[in-house]
Amino acid sequence: MTIMKKSKAWSRKKKVLVFGGGALILLIGIVGSQGGNNDVAETIAAPTEVTEGTEVAAVPVEKASEPAEQTEIAAEPEVPLEYANAARAAESYLATMAFSRKGLGEQLAYEGYPEEAIEYALAEMDKGVDWDGQAYSKAQSYLEFQSFSRAGLLDQLLYEGFTQEQAEYGVNKTFE
Repeated sequence: MTIMKKSKAWSRKKKVLVFGGGALILLIGIVGSQGGNNDVAETIAAPTEVTEGTEVAAVPVEKASEPAEQTEIAAEPEVPLEYANAARAAESYLATMAFSRKGLGEQLAYEGYPEEAIEYALAEMDKGVDWDGQAYSKAQSYLEFQSFSRAGLLDQLLYEGFTQEQAEYGVNKTFE
C-alpha cells in the first residue's frame, strides 16, 4: 500500500511539473509577444524545484533600455516583389543570350509580368546593359548558325527589336 501512495504522490508531482511548465511557456510567450512595450511590467516565473504544495513565485525582469542614440540608415525604397522578380528574370535572360530592349520586354510580357513591372525591369537594365553590345552579340550568334548578308543581318536585328543605330553597330562590328 505504501507503493501506491508513492505512485500517487509522484503522479501529483508530475501534474504540477507539467502544469507549471506549461504555464511558464505560456507566460514567456505572452511576455515575448509584448515586444517593445516598455510601459508594461514584465514578469517570468523563477525556476524553482516544484513539489506538492509549493507555489511558483513571479520575479520582475527589467528590459534593456533603448540606445540613447540611433543612427538612421537611408533605406532603399521598397520595390514590389513582382517588380524585383521581373528585374531578376531580365538579368537571367541577358546572362544566357543577347536581347534588344524591346525583345526583352516582349519576353517578360510573354512570361506574364504586368506592364509596370516590365518597365521597372527595363529601367533597371538600362542602368548597366550595353544595348549596342547586345546587338553585336546577337549578330554573332546568328552568324554561328546561318549565313547572312550585311543587309539581311541588319534586317534580322531590326526584326529582333534593336534600334536602327544598335543594329548598324552590331552588323558593322561583326563584319569588321
